[in-house]
Amino acid sequence: MRNRNSGVLLLAMLQSCLLFSQTADHKQPGFYFNGKEFHLGMSEREAMAELSECCKLSPPPKSDADNAGYFVIAKGEGSQPIIGGIWFKGQTVVSISREIANDVDTSNDELVAFMRAFKRSLPEEMTTAVIAVRHEQAMNAESDILTLEFPDGRRIQIHIVTLDKAVAGSKRDFVTFEEILGSTE
Repeated sequence: MRNRNSGVLLLAMLQSCLLFSQTADHKQPGFYFNGKEFHLGMSEREAMAELSECCKLSPPPKSDADNAGYFVIAKGEGSQPIIGGIWFKGQTVVSISREIANDVDTSNDELVAFMRAFKRSLPEEMTTAVIAVRHEQAMNAESDILTLEFPDGRRIQIHIVTLDKAVAGSKRDFVTFEEILGSTE
C-alpha cells in the first residue's frame, strides 16, 4: 500500500513539475512601440519606464489612478501619430492595442464604404467563425484569400489579387469581396 501511495505521489509531483515548467516557459504575447516591448501582465512601473524612453502618453499619466488608459504617441515625429493604446488595472498592464496599418488613409471614402459593407455582411448577434487564409497561384495572377465561415454555413471571402501584368490603364492589384451560401466542393 505504501509503495502504491509513493508511486501516486511521485506521478503527481512529476506532472506538477511539467505543468510549472511549461507555464514558466510560456511568454505573454506582446507588442512593440518604437523598439520597446510591452506585454500583458507587465508591471505598470516597468511599462511606464519603457514608455518614457520611446513614446508620449495622452492624456498625461496621473500618479493616483488605479485604472488608467492612455493613447501611445510616437515621440519626435512631426505629426505625432497615435501608434496604440495601453490600459492598466491594479498596477498591471491589462490591455494593449496598436494600429495595424498606420500608412493607410482611414478617411478614404472607398475604404470606409468597403468596411461598412463588410460590417453589414456580418451577423448581428455574437457568433463564432472559422477563419482561414490561403494563397493561390494562377497562370496570370496570385491571390491571398481570407475566408470567414459561420456556423450556418454562410461564408465571406475576400480575395486580394495581384496580376502578373496589368492591362493598359488598369491597376495590377485589386480586392474582391463576396458572400457565399452553400458549398462549391
